[in-house]
Amino acid sequence: APTDDQAWVFNVSGNAVQVSNSSSTYPIFVQSGHAPVFTDKTLISGSETIVLQTINPAATSTQRLFYASSTALGAWNEITDGNLTTLAMAGKMEHLDGWAFMLDRSNKIFNSNLNTLATWSAGDFITKQIKQDFPLGLAKLGTKIIAFGQATMEVFVNSGSPVGSPLVTAKELARDVGLVQIPSITRHYYAVLNERLYFCGRTGNARRSVGVFAWNGQSLERVSNVSIDKILTSLTYGTTAIDSNIFSVNIMSFYGQSAVAIQLTSPAASAQRWLMFFP
Repeated sequence: APTDDQAWVFNVSGNAVQVSNSSSTYPIFVQSGHAPVFTDKTLISGSETIVLQTINPAATSTQRLFYASSTALGAWNEITDGNLTTLAMAGKMEHLDGWAFMLDRSNKIFNSNLNTLATWSAGDFITKQIKQDFPLGLAKLGTKIIAFGQATMEVFVNSGSPVGSPLVTAKELARDVGLVQIPSITRHYYAVLNERLYFCGRTGNARRSVGVFAWNGQSLERVSNVSIDKILTSLTYGTTAIDSNIFSVNIMSFYGQSAVAIQLTSPAASAQRWLMFFP
């Protein structure tokens, strides 16, 4: 999460989760097994705020969430509202128009109170329900929130409602394309480049239909060719029937050219393999 033109890196030292740049390190919390997974920026009452999600890979639905002003990364607050922390959370928290949103394993998208990350109400949610599916995580493109399952994606927009969830379903944008389950959704599973959202997905929950998809907010396009699809399918289809070998989807830049980067090896592996897609 860059701030003041500096690159900040979230990392673990011993059991301490911390954030560092080239000159400073700020501790956030200490707990064995937890590691940073997702970071984001949002505006809270006009103040730029950094949000951090951590997960223990042994219990991936148990997340801890922290936030701090981008100008005061030495002062972190934890979200402790039980209406959020007791959920079986799935994937990344997304932010839109002053609300934070989190998907849980019952296909409900819960939202915070307006202009706060600290307060969540038990009845403030909308359900992903056009088709029954196993929920995996949220994504965001522009003013749209996407709820991914294994076989479907459902799109939501802000209705402006002050009661309950501000979201409503944009039924015409739902698609029968699901998300590849990057190891228990403990890594980045989508990337936005040039106003398009890229992800590794599958059609109709068929394990032999894995590919790279791009969505521009209206239309969905498979951008991988047959050869790339075969590589991705061979990695994700096996006796364990889990998507264990697509580890993350990110953006990387090389000499002014940006690429969607798909990591095919564990972050701990000494020999790394990636697929790079230059739109």
